[in-house]
Amino acid sequence: MMTAFGIVTFLSGREGESETLQTYRGLGRRRPWVAGAFTITLLSLAGIPVTAGFIGKFFLIRAGAGEARWALVVTLALASAVGLFYYLRVIVTMYGTVFPRGSVTAHSPVGPYPPVITY
Repeated sequence: MMTAFGIVTFLSGREGESETLQTYRGLGRRRPWVAGAFTITLLSLAGIPVTAGFIGKFFLIRAGAGEARWALVVTLALASAVGLFYYLRVIVTMYGTVFPRGSVTAHSPVGPYPPVITY
């Protein structure tokens, strides 16, 4: 979590805080190392396997199931799903502008729609 706050602080400048999705648009192209570190951090916060966040959530679910605290387990699972949705929005925004508008045509292997997502 500290890494995520550190990256947001790093990206904030004199012109203002990095608090909107527009700030992260195209970050994968402008600063690929920062975007990569931020992606790993967000995936860890979401609890994706092979990250520290997954290990922590796994042990919480295991302890909750061992003590029959099913409300805790279900709440953790639902909160993780909601969190994943919001973290993926940031990741897609960072890398969504890799293809410029108009570069994807009807005959492209990725489909007729540009992968740029606007919010």
